[in-house]
Amino acid sequence: MKKFVITLFCTLLIIPTAFAASIVSDYSSTIPQNYYETLAPATITADAEGEITAEYGINILIDVDKYILWNVVDFITASGTAVSEGRVDAEIIPEYLEGYKVLHIPVNSDFAEGEFVTLNGLQLRTYDREISSRFLGLDIDGDFTADVIDINSYKVNTSIRTDNIPPYPIENVEYVINGNLTEIEITWDNPPDYDVTSNYIYRTVTRNGSTGLLETLYENMLMESVTDEDVQEGDEIFYEIYVKDSRNLSEAYELNVTIEEPIVDGEEVSGPGQSPAPSEEESAEEPLSDEFEALNSLYNYYKVRYSIKCMPSGVPASANDSACLWARIDVLYAQEMLDYDDVDASLSDWDLELMAKRLKYPEARYEDNCEVADEPASYCSALGKALERVHYFID
Repeated sequence: MKKFVITLFCTLLIIPTAFAASIVSDYSSTIPQNYYETLAPATITADAEGEITAEYGINILIDVDKYILWNVVDFITASGTAVSEGRVDAEIIPEYLEGYKVLHIPVNSDFAEGEFVTLNGLQLRTYDREISSRFLGLDIDGDFTADVIDINSYKVNTSIRTDNIPPYPIENVEYVINGNLTEIEITWDNPPDYDVTSNYIYRTVTRNGSTGLLETLYENMLMESVTDEDVQEGDEIFYEIYVKDSRNLSEAYELNVTIEEPIVDGEEVSGPGQSPAPSEEESAEEPLSDEFEALNSLYNYYKVRYSIKCMPSGVPASANDSACLWARIDVLYAQEMLDYDDVDASLSDWDLELMAKRLKYPEARYEDNCEVADEPASYCSALGKALERVHYFID
């Protein structure tokens, strides 16, 4: 069977005189269509002092109008004089911006003349579309426009291959509970994948202390909002929202909501569905009843999520599986706080080391969008509590 491929031609770059930096890959890479694969190592060099800076970092761009995205990886490795001088970390957690069209590499301090970093582990994902030869770009002034471009970068050709890449999960999730506590509206953005066809939405309700079975709200419909009218005050509802392409489901976006009176008078309850943080006036010497109840109510959810993420189809997940690691931390934290022992799980030294490395990105996200933002994002409470649970084990 023929394969539909992307060929990455790695050649020297045209460098505008306004910028003194370059990006050069080691050799050509071939990527099957509807798949992802690691690119050749790419070396970025500062040909003048102060061109690559901590202020803007390094952005590697792909064409906005072409059917290709960056594929998310947990971390990439770096080497070179910029690493030995501490300008860039040896293990980098990249940030994906502009709809997965920009891969951002943080820079700790400005590069000196001649310093370079070689990046290993960059991945592109491709789609069922034919495109002509395109260009990788290097942005070093933070405007998401290529300051330096490759002559020939990648091209898609030949024939169609079976789709093996699930789409990214939904993004920018918000919800609002109406004033009568009788319905909840959830909105989101579907991911930028070019082959998204539909959404699947499920829920599990705990009502009056009894947890029901998994229910279907919608299946096989493309949408970016849903209104759940079967809710009552006191309900604890766990939602799973998926995106589907021609043959694959994304990872679930999981949302936990408690139907309760507004925290602030005159406002509807909205956000990520987590309990509010205790005030500084409340005692920290013993567990607060509200915190205990919140953990107790979430415990069944944590156990189910642990089973799904860490024992899919009864087979243990990979030791490096990020979703399983987060699920283990959640369930173990709840067990320890509640003095339960239902789930036989543990965290190894490698688990804690791996989580410490992966923590940089969510912590940066929390700082940017929750601590210094003019208007905190809707997910700040949930993300803050998730980070607290991680630090409980790694600190």
